[in-house]
Amino acid sequence: MAHIAVENFKEGSKKTIHFLLDEFQGLQTGVASPALVENLHIDSYGSVQPLKAIASISIEGGQTILISPWDKGLLANIEKAITDDHSLNLAPMNDGVGVRLNIPPLTKERRAELTKVASKKGEEAKVSIRKHRHDAMEMIKNDDELSEDMQKTAEKELQKSVDAANKEIDSHVKAKQESMMKL
Repeated sequence: MAHIAVENFKEGSKKTIHFLLDEFQGLQTGVASPALVENLHIDSYGSVQPLKAIASISIEGGQTILISPWDKGLLANIEKAITDDHSLNLAPMNDGVGVRLNIPPLTKERRAELTKVASKKGEEAKVSIRKHRHDAMEMIKNDDELSEDMQKTAEKELQKSVDAANKEIDSHVKAKQESMMKL
């Protein structure tokens, strides 16, 4: 059972780190990327769907995102969702065929702000790691088949995995912050 608890922790930590990397892709870094908008929630015929489910998203010239909905009747909804999402800080341009988003170069202040956002997302990932650790510890402690020594060994193995996950999160946050400051 202790082995299962550690494996469950490792699986949960992998998912957390993968989610963190996906979150980092959504940060505006002054370069056009479909990841900035693909998960925006759009009202579409009475339901809410991610933008990538109702439109194609492409890059024009490196600094412009072109969103081409499969149904042109959704252009206003897409435009509204982009305008309402203040974290994007982008002005959509509706040309009747698609929505264009010009990605402005980042100012030094905005870069510093984004490094703080990356740090915050890293801390949220560490909180998730702690929750996975807590769940694994509960499994280990509640296993009546384990001797006290076996529990201590399992806890040490779990802690090594926790330390490795936190170190990986820190390295991803640092790399993201450095890349944002370079651009």
